[in-house]
Amino acid sequence: VRAVQLDQITEIVHAVAPTLENASIRRAGKGECYEAWWVGDDHVFRVPLDKSEGRALEVEMAVLPQLAEKLEVKIPAPEFLWRDETTKCVVLGHRAVHGKPLTSERLAHLSSLRRDALAVVIAGFFTQLHDYPLESVDVELPLVANLNGRRENISAIEKLVFPRMTSLDVAACIEMEKYFAP
Repeated sequence: VRAVQLDQITEIVHAVAPTLENASIRRAGKGECYEAWWVGDDHVFRVPLDKSEGRALEVEMAVLPQLAEKLEVKIPAPEFLWRDETTKCVVLGHRAVHGKPLTSERLAHLSSLRRDALAVVIAGFFTQLHDYPLESVDVELPLVANLNGRRENISAIEKLVFPRMTSLDVAACIEMEKYFAP
């Protein structure tokens, strides 16, 4: 896990985004895979905590601008990409999407009417996302699912979901599983 210092991120921002050189830079936070930095009040730069996450940022750089144009839900469209060929470190910068994250606590406090309306928006987003033709993206997409993880997920679905379904629904799911098997 690598830690990024303020002087390092400042140097990177100035190299890839000269228009932001007068913006203040402050640490936004650290997640499981990335450390985020505010650049001014309108941009976020993300640094992977592990070299292997750099490829994901490169894929985001290629895919997200196209998705941002097509989807109704706001998603960040990366504007800046910095890459160090020696260390393989990648840093991605984009305009911030301002708002409040939907946490389980916030969701619990919504009325059932608001939750239902939100479910429609989220379902629409996922429909648009999954209908997007990935073959139109000009980048080699990495295989992200491993077979053992897939089998564990299917096993969990069988234990948790199948008992609540009719036998016809279970049969349809088993038939559908064939399409996802290696």
